[in-house]
Amino acid sequence: MNPLLYFLESLDFLDWWLLAVALGLADVFVPKARLVSAAIAAGGVGFMLMLFPQIAWPWQLGGFVILTAAGVIIRFIGGKPRARVESAGPVTQEQNDEPLA
Repeated sequence: MNPLLYFLESLDFLDWWLLAVALGLADVFVPKARLVSAAIAAGGVGFMLMLFPQIAWPWQLGGFVILTAAGVIIRFIGGKPRARVESAGPVTQEQNDEPLA
């Protein structure tokens, strides 16, 4: 049997969770890689495989790719956070026109 095919057919939920942890740690140490969506996708596939262990490896890989792509798309469509408007300094009583009650 082909070693790669044997490896793919022997994937279980722990392998996917190990990949999720490795991708999460890689995202911490290489922050510009943005691997969080792939880590979440690997964890999700591992969870689904724990619930349904009969899922074939092509469906596992397809689910991983679809979930990763969805995470990347959501990150880019979500937009950038708005910049905060900060005051130049502390507000004093002279600058505040409202009377104190």
